[in-house]
Amino acid sequence: MSIFVNEMLVKTMAIKAKIKSEEKSKPSTNSSAHETITTAKTKFFQNGIEREISITLDESWFEEDSEFYDHHLGRFCSQFSMLGYHMPKELTDPTDFGLVEALEALGMSDIEFETYAKPDQVNYFIAQKKIGTKDNEHTLVFSGFIGSYTKQWYTNFDCGTGKVHKGFNNAKNYAYDRLRRYLEKIDEPRKKIKLLLTGHSRGAAVCNLIAASLIKDEIYALKENIFAYSFATPNAVALKERHDPEYRRIFSIVNSEDFVTKCMPKVWDFGRYGVTLVLPKKSDTKRYKAILNNMSEIFFGFYGKKYAPFKNGDKIVNKLITSVFKHVETVDDFYYKKFRSQGEKMSVQQYFEKTLCAIVAEPNSEVSDNASKYMLGTFVGRYTSSPALRAIADFFVMYEGIASATTGKISDTYFTFSHLPQTYCSFMLAIEKEDLIEEETISDEKENDSEQSD
Repeated sequence: MSIFVNEMLVKTMAIKAKIKSEEKSKPSTNSSAHETITTAKTKFFQNGIEREISITLDESWFEEDSEFYDHHLGRFCSQFSMLGYHMPKELTDPTDFGLVEALEALGMSDIEFETYAKPDQVNYFIAQKKIGTKDNEHTLVFSGFIGSYTKQWYTNFDCGTGKVHKGFNNAKNYAYDRLRRYLEKIDEPRKKIKLLLTGHSRGAAVCNLIAASLIKDEIYALKENIFAYSFATPNAVALKERHDPEYRRIFSIVNSEDFVTKCMPKVWDFGRYGVTLVLPKKSDTKRYKAILNNMSEIFFGFYGKKYAPFKNGDKIVNKLITSVFKHVETVDDFYYKKFRSQGEKMSVQQYFEKTLCAIVAEPNSEVSDNASKYMLGTFVGRYTSSPALRAIADFFVMYEGIASATTGKISDTYFTFSHLPQTYCSFMLAIEKEDLIEEETISDEKENDSEQSD
């Protein structure tokens, strides 16, 4: 997983993105002899328990232009974004074979993956499959990018001072180079290539950036054949080109309660390429309770614990973002503006690096223990710490039990649940396309100001 900071505004509205009709998927009619639907069942381990998932791939999903949102593809990608955390260390390792087993069962071959990427890189997988008939055959290349692995956390908070998040862009360059090498080995013209990209968290940011490059250049595939669905996507780019219509075939699915999706902040003009679709939230839909019950049942099967959303929906996360970034108005402020904490002075970037990054990146170590104690010190020493840093400590101590305060459980709700790949996959399987809401590109701060006055 990866964690970041930003403020997002979502308004209830019909999805503006072009949406494919939600008819039940039917086999392609171009050949009665060709099987277009494949289903795979695979097992994976979560919290020490073996769990099972069934995944269906329908080749007809790729017959439409990628500018049409397809909820079947979204569900498929959410399942692999979750399974991406269950890659074996090597092909001979039988301990957690879920992802590779699923790819092979779906008829994919030439599987390549990385599970030990360096701190400035990203774990990934790539596979391919022939789809269609001899008269209209294509090569489907499927690639997924995985969330943060140990010390990659430090680069999640190193956004740099440019228009593209430095940490994510470095990871993107690494993964794009691997994908390019893979594609260049395929002896097919670009019109015969279909590309499907997915990712979660850090991997979602990489997916978003790579998809934009592929669409812009159209070197390896035509843009209408480039499909991109990512989950828990952080804001990684401040370039105005991200709003260009050609990128509205890139879909990012986010949870409004997920802290990760609100980084970097929109007050710095950071956002995502393409269309952002927001999962149902407490304040937006009458169906939320029914959806949550359905989603929670699926989540328990994947994770083995009861799903616990924030009782007040996304208000607590929005409050955190506003509390921090009203003091940190620019990227330069993030790196260089100093705040007090326990007799020291440091920037918000340094505070995240000293506390949250260290806790997650180096668990069960002296570094992690010291980071936890320091964050707890900020929480307890309220009159010796600046409001911006105190807001961060309050959130992570209260809603994650960081620093093992009161035996690690101040609240029954943990912010982690809002970000887990199991959460996104469970929601996607529980909802229909009509339950997704497109995020409006307007100022979040105006929305949050109104929420604070409630």
